[in-house]
Amino acid sequence: MKNSIEKTLVYGVVIASIIVIVVYNYDFRINRTKVENNYFMSTGYIIKYNCMGGMESCYMTYEYKKDYQIFERRVGCTGYFSKCQYDLSICSDKRFWVAYEKGNPSNSLINLDIEIQDIENPTPPETLEGFR
Repeated sequence: MKNSIEKTLVYGVVIASIIVIVVYNYDFRINRTKVENNYFMSTGYIIKYNCMGGMESCYMTYEYKKDYQIFERRVGCTGYFSKCQYDLSICSDKRFWVAYEKGNPSNSLINLDIEIQDIENPTPPETLEGFR
């Protein structure tokens, strides 16, 4: 009897996890499509960097402005800027392109592959390839 309850509980947790992952990915794709279809460009910078379980799962929060409003978004960044975990000042001066949805500037994507902090009058990328 106890074994049967444990199996049911394990199956329930696995199914719930799969549902959460599917819903998250669906929501991300919808929001990404909205940005890709109608966007403005801005620049953003890292304000927080955290890793959970070592370096396997790293997240950063970036900030960007539209007019006089400041927006934030958290994004996975495993494989990027691992030294930031121990000293955020290493990354706090980095600047990146941020594409945000017209009419909904809180919906955004960032390109961590192109650093623009040392470029005078940087030109935005022509496509959103590489944005996450």
